[in-house]
Amino acid sequence: MLVFLDTEFTQFEAPELISIAFVTEDGREFYAENNGYTRDKCSGFVREIVEPLLGRVQGAACSPKELGERLTEWFKGMG
Repeated sequence: MLVFLDTEFTQFEAPELISIAFVTEDGREFYAENNGYTRDKCSGFVREIVEPLLGRVQGAACSPKELGERLTEWFKGMG
């Protein structure tokens, strides 16, 4: 099965994850936003283009720990 991945991160040097999305070839989806990234480390592009798009998916924002837990559970559901 193919799984497609898309991420947004703060900058190229020492990046911190902002959001992550997976879509499987059969249409299953996962999306989460990390509310623990360091906003001061964001590139100009991220501040201008990415950050205004955050918060549009209800319930997507979570702590880094919760993001990992959610993602683990999503992958467990693939079996």
